[in-house]
Amino acid sequence: MSNSKTSFCDYPLGDGPLEKIYEAAATGEIRLDRALEIAASQEVTSHLTSVYAHAFGFHAARNALRGRWREGLMQHRILLAAARAVTGPEARMARIRAEKEGIVTVACVLFHMALGRAYVDAMNGGDWLLETIDPVREKTLLAETFHDLGVLNLDPFTAHRTFENREIEHHRWLARTAQEIGPDSIEGLPNIEEALVLAQDFLENAVQLAEGNQLSDSMKALYQAKSWLEGLQQGDFDASLLADALNTLDPMQDPARWLALAVSGLRQNFEIDSKKAEEIFSIPLSAWIAKFGKSKAFEIVIPLLDFQRFYDPQAALKTAEEGYELMVEEPVEVHRSKFYNQVFSLFVMVAKRAGVNTNERIHSVERVLNMDESIEVRAMCLIGLASDSMRSDDELSGLAMFDRSLELAPGLHQRFLKVMLYLKAHLWLGIGSNSMKAMPAKLACAAAAYGNALAFMLEAGLSEHAFDLLKRLEDIAAVHDSESSEAILSALVTKSLQAELAMGYPGQAVLRSICHHLTLVFFERDNALLTLVWQIAKGRRSAAILTSPSAVVTGDTPESRKILAKVDEARKALHADQKYQGQFTSGDASFELWLSSYIRGDYYDGDQSWERFANLKMTFDGKIFDSMASHMPPTCSTPVALPQIQQRLDSRSALLIVYLGKSSDGRDAVYCLAVTREEAIAHVHVHEDLQDETSWFDGERTAVRAQLGCKVGELRSALLEDPGDNDVGLCAGAILQQGLSSFYAVTEKTLGSLLLKGKNHLIVAPHDALHFLPFHLFSVGGAPIIDSFAVTYLPNLALISTARRSHIGSANPEISASVGIGFVGEAGGWQAIPEAVAEARAVAEVLNTVPLLDAQCTKTKVIDTLQSSRYTHIATHGAMDVDAPAFQMLVLHPVEDEENGRLYAYEILQTDLRSLEIVSLGACETALGRIDRADNLRGMITSLFSAGVAAVVGTLWPVESRASEVFFTTFYTQLSNGYNRCDAFYGAQVVTRKVFPQYRDWGSFYLAGEWW
Repeated sequence: MSNSKTSFCDYPLGDGPLEKIYEAAATGEIRLDRALEIAASQEVTSHLTSVYAHAFGFHAARNALRGRWREGLMQHRILLAAARAVTGPEARMARIRAEKEGIVTVACVLFHMALGRAYVDAMNGGDWLLETIDPVREKTLLAETFHDLGVLNLDPFTAHRTFENREIEHHRWLARTAQEIGPDSIEGLPNIEEALVLAQDFLENAVQLAEGNQLSDSMKALYQAKSWLEGLQQGDFDASLLADALNTLDPMQDPARWLALAVSGLRQNFEIDSKKAEEIFSIPLSAWIAKFGKSKAFEIVIPLLDFQRFYDPQAALKTAEEGYELMVEEPVEVHRSKFYNQVFSLFVMVAKRAGVNTNERIHSVERVLNMDESIEVRAMCLIGLASDSMRSDDELSGLAMFDRSLELAPGLHQRFLKVMLYLKAHLWLGIGSNSMKAMPAKLACAAAAYGNALAFMLEAGLSEHAFDLLKRLEDIAAVHDSESSEAILSALVTKSLQAELAMGYPGQAVLRSICHHLTLVFFERDNALLTLVWQIAKGRRSAAILTSPSAVVTGDTPESRKILAKVDEARKALHADQKYQGQFTSGDASFELWLSSYIRGDYYDGDQSWERFANLKMTFDGKIFDSMASHMPPTCSTPVALPQIQQRLDSRSALLIVYLGKSSDGRDAVYCLAVTREEAIAHVHVHEDLQDETSWFDGERTAVRAQLGCKVGELRSALLEDPGDNDVGLCAGAILQQGLSSFYAVTEKTLGSLLLKGKNHLIVAPHDALHFLPFHLFSVGGAPIIDSFAVTYLPNLALISTARRSHIGSANPEISASVGIGFVGEAGGWQAIPEAVAEARAVAEVLNTVPLLDAQCTKTKVIDTLQSSRYTHIATHGAMDVDAPAFQMLVLHPVEDEENGRLYAYEILQTDLRSLEIVSLGACETALGRIDRADNLRGMITSLFSAGVAAVVGTLWPVESRASEVFFTTFYTQLSNGYNRCDAFYGAQVVTRKVFPQYRDWGSFYLAGEWW
């Protein structure tokens, strides 16, 4: 790296060691703690100059300012790790620049998250700066440091907040951080008053030392700190300070700062220079955009609106309309909401200027409707009255006024659409708050109002505000009131998908908690509502993908393609002896641990090439899944109503919908709703010894899973143990004999009752780690369930939806395909399985088709086959990637080529398989996947269903090749003889069991999806 640059603005960021470390950490290639170690190494610190530190720190601060706070904070930490370790002549100034930019970065980060540790570290860095900087020779640097520390204690606690709502906003800031990052993340933050006192002290020192523009900035900030302290009755209005600050600022060069100060003065009845005001008003917004760019221009818009409203609110509304497109592009939510609030106040001012008495709203409405003004002005006045109604807790009347304004001027509402959504959300929020304040509280009214507010906040694109409303719904749900619970459910049925997509993991966690509460309310009271609750809790995002009207749901984005390219590079960089490190298979302790754990980005350190390869795959897996449902309309995932489910069931079938929830005293509980055409009966099993979740840390990664997930792993491992001369090992046999109720909440009596009613087909809709367990092997009356019932599975209830069926096409019924690779004499380390070729030939004979064998089985040919067939069978090696299920794979030809000789789960998403009625996979672990906390299942089986396949036959663990040949030959023979999928599958299980009686041989086969 060249060290010759002298201006940080000119420094060529992008090819330096810090940038490379950041990219590796940001893509997950290495963990952050490993990145910090590398940044502190001499190899990196030898490149760190003061200019480089300044440039990299500036970039971090800019990212944080523009809403990319995670990126900015990561860059900041990497820079500090290097700067605090650097030695040599550049050490002092490099660290000074890093610490200074770090304070600015953390101040920007705190706009979004109340990260106490970051604040404390920035303050400690400030202490070091104040001790290190020479007050005589480096006076300007010292002034800047005092200013930065003042802003650190001012802006995050006051910016984009009003004095009146400071406590509410502060609480929401802390609560969201605690939910998303963890409750200990907010430790170390001062309260508002403490922060303002610190800000005042730092800024007073800055004003004493600063000159020029820096003095103006510090005076402005000091005035703001004093104004807030005055509101808290800890200071007095300082008119001279305001005058000095305004005089030192040039409104043409620094309009945003000048306008913000001028507005503060106007609120204190301070006289503003009229010539400067006229000069500001004369400049169109387009000129500000041309001069400063869109981002800076939007920073001007908000104080400009505030300033203009004191002179001409209707002109300010025209400015707001011009600035609306800038607002739509603004990434920072607090900036957008500030814009909305400014526009509210403009409508209020228009009403007041028109002579409307906002204190007598009810009587003013008729006057507004009859006033001699244009329709739009009358509508503006009504909107102003609606907005002002929040001042006196009269939002119900405000809502009526809002609706009248919409009738009058729908065009006005459309031009300010996001603003109107935000206003309507706040009106409903106020109605909800008023209902909660009532004595006694009107919980149902509050829940309905908060639900409406949630919907409008999500439509306005304000996820942080929406999260606050979701938390309010959670609080009401915890009361377990029936009527309010129904109101909550009504809101979530339509908006839970949007909430999950907008809020990520924090929203997921709150939705999960709400569903636990609603389950307790509706269990044994209303099975129809219980069914809806569980669909919200179980794979809502997956349901949207499965019912998408699109032929192909790829999740393909420029960002995911970039990560995939890095995956390919990392794969090629692996040494031969590292290729299969980190890969486990069913029965291995590590495999079962991660299989039953929630997928949440648990990265390796990244200090070995295979770890970096695995990390990049995990990042790609997350990116592609996150993008898959983000473009879909919420109607894609409308839950299936209980009557619709019952209509889909035939006279012999019973659907067991399983849900892992909580008992009324907080213990783990398994629920099951047994649904037939005629009835639905709820069951529960409360565990005495299980807690909600368990964590396991191996010194590098943390696995989190439900306690029942631990038992799933134990049973799977036990089933794969050699049973000797028995059909099943002693340990597995004991669990299967006794565990039906504890795993699925149904008993032998339940199943016996279904059998007496003629129900001999069970469809299991699992939850959590139960997705990976063979229900059909559990015992009833000392024999496996399969002795009495055919068993199939529904990984997601959306698979039964009529909406999904309407999008599935039909293929030529004569076209079927059978594919087989034997791996005899092949490279790549795969065990030879000549039985796979025999299996493919046997299935092809049954299907009256010519098989694709060995070298014919290229990726292109297999994909073409999948897209043109009614039935497709594939016999080959397969592998579950327990770290990144997007890379769950089928091995094709050439088998030694890890790029072209693999068909990965994510590649299936790029195909249209709506004509494919059945795909059967005679390969290992093809029915597995990974789940997140919201039960969204990822992996090969989900990819096939997402691409449109009607039914999938796969395996829950590695299969004995000869057993696979018997099973699939029998399965397709039964189909060709006219049996439906369920009966053909059941018949294949029975025949295979007779030839291979051990559970681990015949028990792995799994039919999911459409059984008819």
